[in-house]
Amino acid sequence: MNDVNKSMTDEVTTNPPRHWVDVIHSPRIAWVILFMSLLVTLAAWQLSSSYAENRTRDRFDFQVEEAQLAIKKRMLDYEQMLRGGVGLFNSAQVVSRSMWHEYINTLEINRHYPGVQGVGFSRWITAAERQGHIDSVRNEGFPGYTIKPEGKRQHYTSIVYLEPFDDRNQRAFGYDMYSNEIRREAMSLARDTGEAALSGRVTLLQETNKDIQPGFLMYLPVYHHPVNTLEERRAELIGFVYSPFRIRDLMQGILGAGLPELDFEIYDGDAVTTEQLLYDSTSNINQQSQQQRHHLAKTEQLHIAGRTWSIYFSPNKAFESANEISQPLMIAVGGVIIDLLLFFIILSLTRLRHKAQQLAREMIKQMGEREQHFKAIADTANDAIVSTNKTGNITYFNKTAQNIFGYSTAEALHQPIAILMPEKFRSQHNQKFGSFISGDGDGANLIGKTIELVGLRKDGSEFPLELSLATWQVGGVPNVNAIIRDITERKKIDRMKSEFVSTVSHELRTPMTSIRGSLALIANGVCGEVPGKALDLLDVAIRNIERLNRLINDILDIEKIKSSQLQLNINRHEIGALLHQAVETNFSAADVMQVQLQLGDYTNQSINVDIDRFMQIMTNLITNAVKFSQPGGTVLIDASSHEGKIRFSVNDHGPGIAKEFQERIFGKFAQADSSDTRSKGGTGLGLSIAKSLTERLGGTIGYHSEAGVGTRFYFDLPVATDIAVKGESN
Repeated sequence: MNDVNKSMTDEVTTNPPRHWVDVIHSPRIAWVILFMSLLVTLAAWQLSSSYAENRTRDRFDFQVEEAQLAIKKRMLDYEQMLRGGVGLFNSAQVVSRSMWHEYINTLEINRHYPGVQGVGFSRWITAAERQGHIDSVRNEGFPGYTIKPEGKRQHYTSIVYLEPFDDRNQRAFGYDMYSNEIRREAMSLARDTGEAALSGRVTLLQETNKDIQPGFLMYLPVYHHPVNTLEERRAELIGFVYSPFRIRDLMQGILGAGLPELDFEIYDGDAVTTEQLLYDSTSNINQQSQQQRHHLAKTEQLHIAGRTWSIYFSPNKAFESANEISQPLMIAVGGVIIDLLLFFIILSLTRLRHKAQQLAREMIKQMGEREQHFKAIADTANDAIVSTNKTGNITYFNKTAQNIFGYSTAEALHQPIAILMPEKFRSQHNQKFGSFISGDGDGANLIGKTIELVGLRKDGSEFPLELSLATWQVGGVPNVNAIIRDITERKKIDRMKSEFVSTVSHELRTPMTSIRGSLALIANGVCGEVPGKALDLLDVAIRNIERLNRLINDILDIEKIKSSQLQLNINRHEIGALLHQAVETNFSAADVMQVQLQLGDYTNQSINVDIDRFMQIMTNLITNAVKFSQPGGTVLIDASSHEGKIRFSVNDHGPGIAKEFQERIFGKFAQADSSDTRSKGGTGLGLSIAKSLTERLGGTIGYHSEAGVGTRFYFDLPVATDIAVKGESN
């Protein structure tokens, strides 16, 4: 240091000092400053250029990612829509055309699923089933229906349902998509995997000569039963729920007017070639090679339903315009301006991210609200709702179930459903549960029916309950849903009603019999001659007593039928003998009304029947026909074979049945004229009893009526088997 000071001192002493202005304006210092300034400017340019490039790529990548997520999410929504259609087939034994129409109308696809051309069902058909299938659809009202294209093939498919069933979609009605190689590849993949499958690029049958667009299809298989292996999937295939898509309509439905700052092209498959181009957002097929395009451009592969789409993204003029203000040259002109612009860019990106996060939170909130909505509905239901998995363990237990059985939700969940039934019924439950889950055996007969069982509360008390069962699937795994109703009070009321009816009926019979006998003796002059007016009053009283007696007998019959206490003595009888006896039994009553009973044609077959109950049915129908016939009229009685059964008919030529009364013709106490002054009489229970007895005998009852022409009542009973049935049946 001393040496340096000394050297400087020597220099100053040797050379006189210059003015500081001279030093600043020295060319060497100027160059140094210029060089340093250039270095700083170059460094700043390099830093700003690198930063701007990274920010630009981040913004570009973010928009690319947003576009991919939008496409993938919407395609998943469409897949879930198709899964709803599969669920409809799984939950219903037969899905009719009207059911499919109502289901698709409920989805409101034009509102909630923009871009989809329709939702349809294509049935899987073997060569042996082909003609039967064509005949079946033609019988639905489509006489020109056939499977297209024509030709012999081992397997066929046919589009039988496609909604909305407009002019475009009607072009595809009956088309065999499996006959097309591209469609067949996707359908085979869906069938063999059990998952959704997307087809390659096709031209849809719905296309017209105007605005032709490339298209593709999405398929989901429908099976008869749950399947696990490839062989089972191919054997149990029913068909495919599917949707056709026009690519331009689909992209507009997903992205609206498009991506403001990006152009993109979608290619079907891994190859990015003109032949594989599926969609171009610029509406022009750009033949320019990718090497000549923007340096930020990139190709991303999107995997959707077993299909790969290659999407080529590139920035457009709007992106470049937004990017110009962030160029390094502008940083050299004014760093503050660039900082502010970058701030706004970051703020814009932050807002976009915040909006996406807020949207996600809203979606989660809506899902939670829907879950709470379902829970509120289930918890306010008057019936217990209990769900189990395929092993029979409880997975859902609503508040009504807690009130009925005495278990809390925490106590019931994951417990076997058998805890809700007495020990003596559990082994039987375990035997039927497996067949109910699998859909075969005795347990399968319980689906859609209401049965009465005995339940067990937590405190050990037993009570009667009414049970309805249904199965549903999540991811192909079966679950069971049970609707349970405590019918303790109803049973108590039924017993009280039965006891009341029985007591009243029996208590009335004895005094009525006595009154009837006494009035008859008086009318016959046992107590002396009765004046004419008094005799008329006695006749009225006797008729009303007899009417009241018939009413009591009818009420007792109805109660016996309802309580399953009616004893049937089944024997084999010839039809001719039965009809002759029916005519003889009712001849006197018809003669009083000046109506003739005429026996028509009848078959020589036999039936197994309780003759007393058969005569009760015939008497009710014959007296009803006589009652509404004009004096001098005829009631025709005949029997014939009808669809493997014997049809017994009673025909009159009366006024017919009024339309407003037809819906309740078989109801209890039902009469076309219910006023106190009705001229026809009767209890209003005859047809109701006839219907109940017919059903107990294994038959059905019905009628045809035409105003001013007459009415024909009929009932069908099974033909007797070779071995006659004798004895009693409850």
